[in-house]
Amino acid sequence: MRVAHVGNYKPDSPNGVDKTIVGLVRHLGAQKVEVEVWHPSRHVDRTVERCEDGIRIVDLPVSRTLKGICRFGEGVAGFLKSRVGPVDLLHFHSVFQQENLKLAHLGIPYVVTPNGGYDRLVLAGRNRVAKSIWMALWERPYLKRARLIQAVSAPELATIESLSLPTPVRFIPNGIDETVFHRPVEPPSRLNYFLFLGRLAIDQKGLDLLLEGYAKAFARLPTMPRLVLAGPDFRGGREQLAAFARKLGIAAQVAFPGAVQGEAKWGLLAGARLFVHTSRWEGMPFALLEALALGRPVLVTPATNLAADVGEAAAGVVVASEVDAIADGLLEAAALSDERLDRMGGNARSMAQAKFAWQNIARALSRDYRSIALR
Repeated sequence: MRVAHVGNYKPDSPNGVDKTIVGLVRHLGAQKVEVEVWHPSRHVDRTVERCEDGIRIVDLPVSRTLKGICRFGEGVAGFLKSRVGPVDLLHFHSVFQQENLKLAHLGIPYVVTPNGGYDRLVLAGRNRVAKSIWMALWERPYLKRARLIQAVSAPELATIESLSLPTPVRFIPNGIDETVFHRPVEPPSRLNYFLFLGRLAIDQKGLDLLLEGYAKAFARLPTMPRLVLAGPDFRGGREQLAAFARKLGIAAQVAFPGAVQGEAKWGLLAGARLFVHTSRWEGMPFALLEALALGRPVLVTPATNLAADVGEAAAGVVVASEVDAIADGLLEAAALSDERLDRMGGNARSMAQAKFAWQNIARALSRDYRSIALR
């Protein structure tokens, strides 16, 4: 069978949705699922076909009018007509995308992966009135017509089920490439910084809570390891966080190395004594999965959607999304013996390999693909 994933194929992207697409299309071939990627883009003026990592990628020109209506550009109609028939299934990623709504009317069965986009904090956040209207008029009908909705975490499964849609919902998480588990790393006890890696999205990632919690912990333990906040800026988050660190008196203890990719990213992750992720909401954060796969102990909040797994595997420290709880958790992590810290790191790697290897996830999703195609 052939499945077209709608989204961006970008291996070095820090964006979790892009990483989901990359992980799936690279591993579905082993399950005898042929794949291609349709990439709606405002950066091309005509349909462009290319090949990357052996994968067929088609850039589809898209624009928006003054009224915000999505329009496809030159060559798109002909391309889409040629794919109705050869493509058995579409797989949409992300939410509130006009391009997805238009492509959903091709008559090809489709699967939707929201990647945390329907979290109550997302719906109640920026543009909440517009989201509410969009949800009622367009998103719900689009979801009702889907053959399957994929939840990437157990909490997201509950969130989507609360929407009371007739569409089946399945929990199939994001994953980690097998090669990551074989990267050589030092035991965490030999290392000396705490790390957050991801977009510097202050509200979503709880970075304001993290800085304030770290300041409280540092006041009680001046030998606290330094805190590194790495990742691309988001809506001026880096400048705001740096100013907040100065206000809290911890500027000398906090580093902002910016966006890191490739081997620089892996080196930064492998050098962390503790990986910290204090999100207020998430889908399934890839940086956290990667840290676990490298055997890094973690400090997480329930909103990361991995707290239950971390707690069950004794792979780190679980704290509430509150300043005092984060401060206490950082102090607890800093006080861990070398033996216990290294044991947590080993537990983290074992848990990630057992639950989040891409080949297992691709196998589970391919079974659903075939079931849908046979209906």
